[in-house]
Amino acid sequence: MEEIAEWLLKHKIFFETAAAVFLSMMAILVSTAQLLVARKQTRLASAQYKVALQQSSPNIHLMAKMTRNPDTNKVEDDNIEIVNLGAPAFEANCKLAIFLNIKAYKNIKNPKVITSYIALSNYYSGVSVSQNAQNLMFVVIGRNNHGQFCDLERAFSEQLRKRDLRYSSFEIERYVKISYSDTFGNQFEHYYQVELVSGARRIDKGRGEEKFKLHKKSMPSSLSEISFDDIL
Repeated sequence: MEEIAEWLLKHKIFFETAAAVFLSMMAILVSTAQLLVARKQTRLASAQYKVALQQSSPNIHLMAKMTRNPDTNKVEDDNIEIVNLGAPAFEANCKLAIFLNIKAYKNIKNPKVITSYIALSNYYSGVSVSQNAQNLMFVVIGRNNHGQFCDLERAFSEQLRKRDLRYSSFEIERYVKISYSDTFGNQFEHYYQVELVSGARRIDKGRGEEKFKLHKKSMPSSLSEISFDDIL
């Protein structure tokens, strides 16, 4: 026993070193495990936050809606309805930029195109605000605007015929900017182009800003102020 005790005492430094190394390795393993758990918790928290954002995101839809005059049985009003089918949208705002896009040409053999891109004012008479954070939010109201447009198109066709011209485009371009904030206070701004037949589609911010800047720096005209002599 004395020999064993003496041997242990002589080699004490090795046992102490081995124990220290073992404890250090255990500490490293524990730290690594804690780091892995922390990373998983971070990923889980990030995923939960994304889910919460998704659940709190408004879902904006725009649609053109035509109204028929019961007395004449003709479609006269061109309106836009803006609805939110998602989570509440707060401090919502709606702005418009409306253009008349005209393209005409002499004939197929002389394909030089006459173009005119006119910013319009008062094409829509106003915007009805519901104050709802969900469902129907805005109605962009037209008062016989489509009827006036059809009358103008017929008059334009007659002017083209007199000048031996044809047109390839005579249409209203509707751009809508919707801004709002979500439940978390995040602010958003989206741009849409609204078509009568194909519906509305969201466009990129750069193009939307370009259209609104163009409308702002132009001198918008009403449909009744448009002169064909200035265009053709």
